[in-house]
Amino acid sequence: MRQIPSSTAVTYILGGALLQLYGGIGNGWLSILIAIFGFIIFYVGLENLKGGLDNTGQSAVSMLKLAAIIGAVAAFVDLIPL
Repeated sequence: MRQIPSSTAVTYILGGALLQLYGGIGNGWLSILIAIFGFIIFYVGLENLKGGLDNTGQSAVSMLKLAAIIGAVAAFVDLIPL
């Protein structure tokens, strides 16, 4: 796997975080899909950033990746009409 610069990884993380906000702003299914896409971009950015960090940073990124997975699953469950 090729090394991606940290600035690109941080850009992915910020872009994903901004797209996640659409889930809280809108109430339609499209806003939820955009939020799920934001979680995916956030996760990819964290995965790219993990290689350039020390052990403490890598463990913190692992917890953030778990949070992104839980958030994406929660947004997907929000699509189910109850």
